[in-house]
Amino acid sequence: MTHKFIIAALCLSLFASCDLFKEEEQETITIDPNITEEQLQDSRYQFKKEQAYKEKFLHQTKTEQATITIHNVIPYRIQDEGTNIGEGFTYYIFDISIDNFSAQPYPIGDFTKSCSLGNGEPDYAFSNVGFALKMYYLQSDSAETQMPFVEKFYQANMPPHEFYRAKLFAYEVSDDNKTPLIFHFRSGGKTYDFTVKDKSY
Repeated sequence: MTHKFIIAALCLSLFASCDLFKEEEQETITIDPNITEEQLQDSRYQFKKEQAYKEKFLHQTKTEQATITIHNVIPYRIQDEGTNIGEGFTYYIFDISIDNFSAQPYPIGDFTKSCSLGNGEPDYAFSNVGFALKMYYLQSDSAETQMPFVEKFYQANMPPHEFYRAKLFAYEVSDDNKTPLIFHFRSGGKTYDFTVKDKSY
C-alpha cells in the first residue's frame, strides 16, 4: 500500500511539474523571424516617442518635417569648491528632443547650430560653454549615458522616422541678469522662440 501511495505521489508531482513547464513556455516572448529591420526600427521609434510624450514638457513646435520639444530647462551651478569656476553664473541646460516623423533625412546639424539663448536685445546671445556641460555630466548620474546622445545632435542629418533626445548646451547667464531668457532656433527655414519665463527651473 505504501509503495502504491509513493508511486501515485510521484506521478502527480511529475504531471504538476509538466504543467509548470507549459506555463513558463507560454510566457516566453518570441520574436517573429520574418520581421524586417524596418519593422524593428519602427517599433523602436514608436516606443521612444511614447515614452517621451508621456511626461509633461515646456514647449513643442511642429514643423512640416519634425517636432521639436523642450522637455525641461535645467539650471546648473558648477560644484567646485577648490576654484571659483562658474562663480556668479548659472548654466541653463536644455533637455530637447527631435522627432523626425517624415520619410526624409532631417538636417539636425543645422538645427543645433541655429540654437541660441538671448535676452530682449535682437543680436545678443549668452555664451554656450562646453566645459559646463561636461561638468554637469560628471557630477550627475547621467554621465555615462548622455554623451552619445548629445553627439547625434551634431551630425549633419538625422535618419527618417527617428527620435533623438539629449540634454544640450550650457548657456552661461550671470546671476545679475534680470532680463527674460529667450531660446531661439531654426527649423524648416523658419525661426522660432521660446521664452524661459521663470529662472527658478
